[in-house]
Amino acid sequence: MTGNLGQYFKHIFLVRKIGILNKITNNIGSCEIVNDKVICKVNNDILIEGARQLPNYYLNLFGIEDDLKEEIKKLLGYTRNFKIVYIIKDMIFEKPLYLSSSNNTQIKFINCRFNKEIDILYGDEFIFEDCKYYDFEPVYFNGETYFNVSESVNNVTFINDNFKNESDALNTLGMSISCKELKVSNSTLKPNNYASLYVDVDVLNVNHAKFICKDMSINYKVINNVASEFIYEDEKVKRK
Repeated sequence: MTGNLGQYFKHIFLVRKIGILNKITNNIGSCEIVNDKVICKVNNDILIEGARQLPNYYLNLFGIEDDLKEEIKKLLGYTRNFKIVYIIKDMIFEKPLYLSSSNNTQIKFINCRFNKEIDILYGDEFIFEDCKYYDFEPVYFNGETYFNVSESVNNVTFINDNFKNESDALNTLGMSISCKELKVSNSTLKPNNYASLYVDVDVLNVNHAKFICKDMSINYKVINNVASEFIYEDEKVKRK
């Protein structure tokens, strides 16, 4: 009887824990706590269904509110703060993506394919790893940029990522990034000749990276450069 009672309370504890994790991640995927992080593996079917009747993907992925942090701490006996990490893997975005998050939140895209424009509006940390980018809209329709990041974003990272034209279309696969810190590791950023590459950041960390663009402008306050190249026509890479 004692063993059954122990299993019962263990079950109640687990149900309550799962309920809290689902609450803070809006039931968008499966969650687990790893050290000081709440890891949410996003369910792609939920993203697709949520955007089915919309012209775009609108992802507002928020962190943990203070009262929920305290609730989690009490539940698990933790004293440390939590960071929430959303992992979106193997997703094909067939529509434009508008993305935002709160502070103390990390959004990670792994092996995703983006067929339309990406706009990161505000948030803490965004990581793109092993992703592919396409733009099938003609130049006159879509403007000059495809991947846009506002100054309200703290950090954007590319890892093993090749931002370059994967299609034969004469499209506008360009980039405009104005966040606080940009990290590019083992990656190539190469918009085509119909687009531009614009970067204006406080900190630029590049590690075995290549920036290749006919029309390129890169401004930074601090640069940490390890075996990286900037290939362009005019002198447009400079300290602010």
